Amino acid sequence: MKNEKKQSSKKSKLALLVLLLCVTVGYAVLSQTLLINGNSTIKGTSWEVIWDNIQMAQGNVPATQVTQAATLTAGNTEVVFDVTLNTPGEKYEFNVDAWNKGTIDAEVAATSNKVYQVTIDPDTQEEVETELTTWPAYLNYTVNYSNGSAIGIGDPLAKNSRETYHVLVQFNPDTPAAQLPSADVRLRFKFSVQYDQAS
Repeated sequence: MKNEKKQSSKKSKLALLVLLLCVTVGYAVLSQTLLINGNSTIKGTSWEVIWDNIQMAQGNVPATQVTQAATLTAGNTEVVFDVTLNTPGEKYEFNVDAWNKGTIDAEVAATSNKVYQVTIDPDTQEEVETELTTWPAYLNYTVNYSNGSAIGIGDPLAKNSRETYHVLVQFNPDTPAAQLPSADVRLRFKFSVQYDQAS
């Protein structure tokens, strides 16, 4: 009987120890804390590609033939000009920068270069634009980079950098006499370049 009491006492102590261990482990699991602490600052970005810094070329037509000098308008996304070319050889040319003021690299996604003949509708007295699918022999009109190379799809314009464009409108000095216009011709030039985020 004494032996049984000892064994029972041992069992009770063992059971109490196991219970105590379970409670301790259970408490530890319930109070376990896992931490990941960190800080990150995501810098602000900006997207802004504009025209800037128009520089007129030497040898342009006299100022009296320039109704509107090449000027930036519409938030510096457009260049406009209006000039009269009287005789073969006269020209109007200038450089202008495409400026990526933003913090994201850009690239040329598309370009368009069109010429329209402008006439006045006799009934409404409003201007009518007719796109010229073939440019007349008396017209030289080009928009290239200032080094003379063509503007290509995918050409890069890195963040905070510039690319200079060269614009030339000229009454072609080599036009055969038979192809010279016999009356005034008003032409409108529309060049556009679309910049997208670089891939």
